[in-house]
Amino acid sequence: MFGCFVLLCFIHVIDTNNVINFVPYGIEYNDKIFEQKLSDITDPILISVRYPFFNQYYDKVRISNHGLIILGNNTYASSLRIPEQFPLQDLVCIAPYWIDTNVTDDSISKIFYREILLKNEPNILLRISESIRNRFSKFAAQRMFWAFVVTWYEVPNSINSTSRNTYQAILTTNGFYSFILFIYHQLQWSQGSLGIHSQIGFNTGDKINYYKLKKSFSPLVMTIVNDSNIGVPGQFVFHTSGNFSDVQCVTSTGLQVSPFRGSIYGGYEFRLHGICFNKSAYEIHIDNQILDDCRVLNTLYIICVMPMLMDSGKINIELYEQEDQILIDSTEFLAHVPEDHGELILSNYGNFTHQIIDPNNNELVLQFQSNAITRKYLFQIVIYDYATQLSSDNQMLYNRTRQRIDLGLGYLNLSSIGNLTIGYNMIFPVKTDPNDRVHALQISFEMKKVREWFRSALFLGAKIFTAATSLHAAYCPAWLLMQSDPTQYIEQIPVCACQVPTQPWLEEFMGFRIDEGCDGRKSIEETCYYHKKARSCYRKKSDISWAGAQCCYDEQGKFIEHGKEGAGTLDVISPDANSWFEKRLSMFGHFFSDFLSYWSCCRSSLMSEAMCKAYYDYRPAGRCENIESESMDIHRNSYFITLNGISYTFRGQGEYILLSLPKLNGLEVQVRLASNGDDNKTDSTVGIIAFVIGLVETKKRVQFELFPMHQLLEIRIDTRVIELPDEEFIVPMIIYEDEYVKIKRKVNGAFKIWFHGSPLRFRVHIRPTFDFFDLETLLEQEKFSQLPTPSYGLLGDLNGLMFPNGTRISINESDENILFEYSESWRVLQNRSLFYYLFVNIDHRQPLSSDIEFNSFKNVFQGTNNSVTLTQQNLNDEELQQDQEYCTQCESSIDKESSTEKHQLCDPAKHLPWFCPWPDPQTTVCAWDDHFPTIKERIRSPESYEELFSSLPKIQIPFEYNNQTLIKCTESSIDILIFVISKCSHASIRQSIRRTWGNIKLLKEYFPQIELKLLFLVDIDSKSEKKIELEYKYHKDLVQINNLPEQYEYVTEREAALYQFIIERCKQIKFLFKTDDDIFINTFLLLSSIKNFEYINNKTIYSLFGFPIEYGLVVRRGIDLIGQRYVITQDEYSCPRYPTFLSGFGYLMSFKTCSLLFNAYQTDLKPFPLSDVYFTGLLPQMINIQRQTIFQNVDFRYQTKCSEEFFTPKNNPLACAASSDHFNGKEADRHKNFMNDYNLYWTKLRKQYDLLKIKDRN
Repeated sequence: MFGCFVLLCFIHVIDTNNVINFVPYGIEYNDKIFEQKLSDITDPILISVRYPFFNQYYDKVRISNHGLIILGNNTYASSLRIPEQFPLQDLVCIAPYWIDTNVTDDSISKIFYREILLKNEPNILLRISESIRNRFSKFAAQRMFWAFVVTWYEVPNSINSTSRNTYQAILTTNGFYSFILFIYHQLQWSQGSLGIHSQIGFNTGDKINYYKLKKSFSPLVMTIVNDSNIGVPGQFVFHTSGNFSDVQCVTSTGLQVSPFRGSIYGGYEFRLHGICFNKSAYEIHIDNQILDDCRVLNTLYIICVMPMLMDSGKINIELYEQEDQILIDSTEFLAHVPEDHGELILSNYGNFTHQIIDPNNNELVLQFQSNAITRKYLFQIVIYDYATQLSSDNQMLYNRTRQRIDLGLGYLNLSSIGNLTIGYNMIFPVKTDPNDRVHALQISFEMKKVREWFRSALFLGAKIFTAATSLHAAYCPAWLLMQSDPTQYIEQIPVCACQVPTQPWLEEFMGFRIDEGCDGRKSIEETCYYHKKARSCYRKKSDISWAGAQCCYDEQGKFIEHGKEGAGTLDVISPDANSWFEKRLSMFGHFFSDFLSYWSCCRSSLMSEAMCKAYYDYRPAGRCENIESESMDIHRNSYFITLNGISYTFRGQGEYILLSLPKLNGLEVQVRLASNGDDNKTDSTVGIIAFVIGLVETKKRVQFELFPMHQLLEIRIDTRVIELPDEEFIVPMIIYEDEYVKIKRKVNGAFKIWFHGSPLRFRVHIRPTFDFFDLETLLEQEKFSQLPTPSYGLLGDLNGLMFPNGTRISINESDENILFEYSESWRVLQNRSLFYYLFVNIDHRQPLSSDIEFNSFKNVFQGTNNSVTLTQQNLNDEELQQDQEYCTQCESSIDKESSTEKHQLCDPAKHLPWFCPWPDPQTTVCAWDDHFPTIKERIRSPESYEELFSSLPKIQIPFEYNNQTLIKCTESSIDILIFVISKCSHASIRQSIRRTWGNIKLLKEYFPQIELKLLFLVDIDSKSEKKIELEYKYHKDLVQINNLPEQYEYVTEREAALYQFIIERCKQIKFLFKTDDDIFINTFLLLSSIKNFEYINNKTIYSLFGFPIEYGLVVRRGIDLIGQRYVITQDEYSCPRYPTFLSGFGYLMSFKTCSLLFNAYQTDLKPFPLSDVYFTGLLPQMINIQRQTIFQNVDFRYQTKCSEEFFTPKNNPLACAASSDHFNGKEADRHKNFMNDYNLYWTKLRKQYDLLKIKDRN
């Protein structure tokens, strides 16, 4: 009997790993278990939010073992055992699988439940948010902050216990919107004791709002394990907030900060989010400071400016109610001390950064280099002063202060200055400063127009410690009295290597980093001031304490043991203990413990041999061992070195699992292999062109990808592209770091990748031929061997190679078939890929092209006529610098119309950035059919709409034209009409266009085969009437509207008037190119491609070309007068996004398209007020006119000015806003500079085109 009991227990051990798509559950995830033997329904469970459910809010739930979650605290006469058909009066419940169940005597089944909070399980909530996004893309930017998960595990049939059901229900909300998720793993029965089948759905108790799955109350209900409303079998998502207009934000726990890490020097913005901010003001505490520059942006965000922080490490941020001083919630911020890179700017960097300066006897002299950095960039000099005193009684720091000093010199070209002398009395009162007061001065060189990589990866500065000479002399005797046996620290710190490589000296070796104070890569004259007989030193912090090892080596790389010979010394407080992911520790810790003590005991004027010897006794060099590094390389000749050191060759192409560690956060490395040439040739090589390292459980990914054709490298964190530093900043630097991963770029262009807590590190080199990566996997063998399960993949484990089914093989190079079969067994399956793609339907069985143009690059047109050259250019900085939070902020502000600020992403004339979730047109875009009530059903072709519109009454008033301007076009045929919308007062701009990009006479010399015409459409202005008529007599290219005001709000009518003129008075055109007078157009490019447009138009006469803006966001609130031009009310357009429309900078259409759009406008009840959205988005979407990209390899420039760099041979757009007037209003007195700019751009374009013509002829 005992054996049988054990056997049953063993069989029914709960294995959550095999339950796909469930939120992890079980006691190991801190779930509670419903004791169903005591009752069918739990007592009320208090939850930490008020859960929105169809305009009501609930803070209690109850769970029934019959597959119900009951909201609220109501009691019911019925046991709710037998399912009743929805709708039901008064019962408020969620029914993932309502069926009568008898689990009283069942020992296998369990009902688990737990509450999930953002601060405890953010990754689970991210997964839930992604599932919601799959169903409701309108809420793609909404992240869930809370969830309640109930899992019914192996629930038996009340009649036959061999049939069992396992399913899960999730309630989730972000305070605004709420959802429920049903997930089904196994349904083996659906009929209860009375023969009634189960019901699935939810009920609000008002008999109005309810949902019942159609298969409920039938045997088919069990088949829902294969059904879904989000495309994932067995998963369903339902939106349960209710009426959007009545939604309230009620979440009060789960405060988050973004970014969650930053420099201790402050000065940057951070955002608080994760809970609801329903009041206009709060009190925010950080690092013992009350912030006075925070503002509530909306109910989802508070924005503050980070102050100077006294400590690095984890800093607590607390949110209080302003009136009652009640703590609402708190979160942690990770502050770090940036690495100095002052050697890039200062020629005397080493002279004062490795000594202690007496401010009474010295001045601070900065000697600037003249190099690419100091000549190219402008810097302002700021000093961050941290000061403190050390108590001799208890060794505690006191009287700690901080201040930021701007020297008031503005932004400087440092190369032109040479030297700059700063008196210490300009920073702090030297004469009255206590003698025992120490200052840590951070001299910061802050760049004008800071780039993203500079903000996050590089800090240019130098740290100087100042202390009075009297403190130097007095400190050593007192310090020696407080020291204890150093053996306890020696046992804690890492063991040094007895021998290190010297050709070259490595930046890092076996987890040790090179010591910037004794760096073998520098000349001996520039380094090792305190280790005179050493050539280089390395440092590494203990894993269990603040102590650290310093290991120093001679010219031959041999470990130095004795202090006087230049040995390293024990760091009781390592300088790395200030790292942001450690506990708080002042930057003065290492200074007082290890640096000032050395200076006082061994370097001061009053030092003695005895004191210095005593210092080395308490700070010994530590010990060394002969340590071998294990490195698994993937080299250029198609071979792999396994984890146990054996190599083999594999020439497969496609995506493969290189290394998988399921029990180490699911860490996995996947590689993409491809050939660098013709596979049929013997000299072609297969290598890595892309790899991704990810944590499967957290979905954290680091992806490297090479584009050999364009000599480009792309690095992504998750889906976001990381911007790489400019070439001139050739120093090792951390280019990315968060709580999961750190990436460092080395001087030689290689990269190092760490995942915190992992025994693996990765080193990446790009081959000089820029065709493949060399990827090295470095492991700490002792830690790696302690992992509970082996590793898998192409590299095998420490015992060799193993197939996915567990079969082991021995490597025999002669048996290529076995090796090929083994390698192919690790090919990445479609649903297992960690790679990020912009393209769908990637076939992982096939090799991928190495020159796929991912979206961090765009092709740029560089040629004309019959010769086109493609180059590559990075997207502009703004597009690459965005964070996912901006999508959330923008979406929220648009939905709520409460934003007081407008971010660039909220501009409808911006492409939807790649990192924002892609919208679903069915739920985020409104159709325009409602404006035509006579349309009874969906019409499919533009021709049918043409016929319909011609039969409908004309609602809009026709336009009248000034007969003193152009009456009609007289040419027999016009290939392309360039029609420019202009204001009456813009005569100087029109003349600039006529003389440059609109110079018809000159353009006809270049393109004699094209019939070309230029016209300007101007509005009415009584003050300019005579001037307009006189201008027309000279140029014969003006069309004036008599019955249309000049205000911006009439842009749609103005463009419609342009179309009417063409249809009535200029029917002989083939194509219309519409633009505005403040846009500079590359007419060489436009006209050189006219044949391509004609070819496309022959296939479809309704053609429309431009620069598509895909699903642009609707603006509900503008922050200034210009921004208010784009504000759209809910009555005008109720959806959050527009259909794809074309940039207003310029678009090209056929005559038939022009005619159809105007006929639609004439019959529209209420045309949309934004012309480009209306004529190229809403109407074409309705009448099925495809918006096509005018040039696949060309962009337009959305800048406040057309910078000269856009018109170099390298970068050549079609259209560009020629003046800041395009955005800031068009005052007449600002047009005087147009001719200068236009002429500059035009001259450059002509020279380029002439050169291309010469090349073509040759």
